[in-house]
Amino acid sequence: MILLALAGVSFSACSDDNTAEDYRNHMTDIFQDLKDNYTGYITMPDNSSRTLKATIADETAGGVVTTKVKVGSFPIEMALAKLYPTDWNRLQLNDAAAYEAPIDSVGYQMNFMNFKTNDEFTPQTTFAFKDSKGKEHSGWAKISTIGLFFSQVGTLNLSFSVIDLVVDEADCTSVLPLTFTVTMQKVKDSSVSE
Repeated sequence: MILLALAGVSFSACSDDNTAEDYRNHMTDIFQDLKDNYTGYITMPDNSSRTLKATIADETAGGVVTTKVKVGSFPIEMALAKLYPTDWNRLQLNDAAAYEAPIDSVGYQMNFMNFKTNDEFTPQTTFAFKDSKGKEHSGWAKISTIGLFFSQVGTLNLSFSVIDLVVDEADCTSVLPLTFTVTMQKVKDSSVSE
């Protein structure tokens, strides 16, 4: 009789949905913690270091909330260095290339959350520049992002892949692939994404 009572308690605990609910709540908390401003350093093709600032934030449009990765000044020079390998650092960018992409899929493993942007709904990142001879050029890039967020330490690894590149209406995708990863830390300065 006592054995059956203990078995009933055990079966009751196993059929409880608390474990699944706890997991969902934990994942939701980590996803909310991901939304912040970040800064890190990227190594440029000449081995110099450049600060990269990013924001993970919600954006509402038409009543729909979307979480996006935003980089106010995307280092498009990384892709242009493939086209202009000897004088990429003499290119004069007219405007900072702003990049933003909606987060599409999210997963969670042991100590980190991973995510990928939705390439289908990611707008083109446009840019304009002058080459070393003063000739003006314009173009766009399609960029995909994979992120790994280590919530316990507030570290975000962003891997950017330039998957399509057009300059002066010419397809320059043949110089790709180009993927680079930046390790970033949370910052509390609200102006970091500009």
